[in-house]
Amino acid sequence: MRSCAPLASRVLGLLVAVGLVAVAVSVAGSIVFAALCVPRLARRLSRGTGTGPLPAAAMGALLLSASDLVAITLRRRARSRWAW
Repeated sequence: MRSCAPLASRVLGLLVAVGLVAVAVSVAGSIVFAALCVPRLARRLSRGTGTGPLPAAAMGALLLSASDLVAITLRRRARSRWAW
């Protein structure tokens, strides 16, 4: 029985994980994805061992507001470019 090389199995595992996350986000929506990512981002930015509800909530509000601003800006640019 042959075993895969460690690098090949890591790459395959990463591709499977990315595919599963893509399917989950497309089904559940981006807000659920943000709810999963925000506590980790808040923990990294605060450099603490745990994340309280206030930093996680602030990070979630910041992330969703920034993504909404980017979406609005891109939509306006697309409309002005294709306007007759």
